[in-house]
Amino acid sequence: MTESKSYWGIEVPQRVDLRKFGLVMAAVLVLVSGYLWYKDAMDPAQVVFSVAAGFLIVGLVLPVVLTPIYFPWMWLARILAFVNTHLLLGFVFYTLITFIGLGMRLLGRDPLDRKILPDSDSYWQRRESPLLSREHYLRQF
Repeated sequence: MTESKSYWGIEVPQRVDLRKFGLVMAAVLVLVSGYLWYKDAMDPAQVVFSVAAGFLIVGLVLPVVLTPIYFPWMWLARILAFVNTHLLLGFVFYTLITFIGLGMRLLGRDPLDRKILPDSDSYWQRRESPLLSREHYLRQF
C-alpha cells in the first residue's frame, strides 16, 4: 500500500477516486447542459455537453489526467463547506434563540426571576428540600 501525501490539505486521490470524480462531474455537467437546452441556449448547452463528454471519457479511460483539476476543485469544496457550515449553523442558532426569547417574552416567562421587589430584604430563594443528601458528597465516584 502506498503512502498518500497531502496537497493543499487534500489527500492524493487514488485511481478509483479520480474515476468517481470524472463521472460525477460528467453527470452534473450533463444536467447543466440539459437545463441550458431546456432554456433554449443551444450554443452554451453544446459546449457544456462537450465538456461533460470529455470528463466522462477521461474519467473512464485515463482518470490520472484529472488530478490537476481534482485538487483545486476539492480545495474550493472545502472552503465552501466551511463557509456554508458556519453560516447555516449561525443562522439556525440565532433564529432558534431569537424565537425562543420572543416566545418567552410574549408568554411573560422569566426563568431567572428578575423582578425588582423594592420592599424585599434579599432575593435569595431557599430550596424546600436539598437535591442530594450529604452522604452523596462523601462518595462522588
